[in-house]
Amino acid sequence: MSRDRVTVAEAARRLGVTQAAIRKRIERGTIEFDKDPEGLTYVHLDRDAKVNMSHDTLVESLRERIADQQDQIAYLRKQLDESNEANRENRRIIAALTQRIPELPPPGMREQPESSDGTAERVNPSPPEEPREETRQRPWYQRWFGG
Repeated sequence: MSRDRVTVAEAARRLGVTQAAIRKRIERGTIEFDKDPEGLTYVHLDRDAKVNMSHDTLVESLRERIADQQDQIAYLRKQLDESNEANRENRRIIAALTQRIPELPPPGMREQPESSDGTAERVNPSPPEEPREETRQRPWYQRWFGG
């Protein structure tokens, strides 16, 4: 039986499968191959190997495709798990940071320098008194434009 030495792409075309399927066969050792000194991979196929696959070849091809898809699904699940974990960590960091933000004092409250006993005293001044109507100055725009 004579054999052809073909590239991975040509082997995939002849067998009617993807190049990834040929590479998986090489990885599993289910197809004969060799490498040249430059690192290119060649596959050895029977000369009568055709696209018309036998039942066994079709089943093997489908198994390889299923295995490839399962590998891809496992990779995507891993990526999703890593992304979810990163999101959880970010939420934890945000929650910790928001707890550390001090609450702003209400308007009119000021912090006083520390007292002699080392504690800060807050003074709550009385609200500013509204000037009486007759002593209140009109806003500049009313003085300027009239009104």
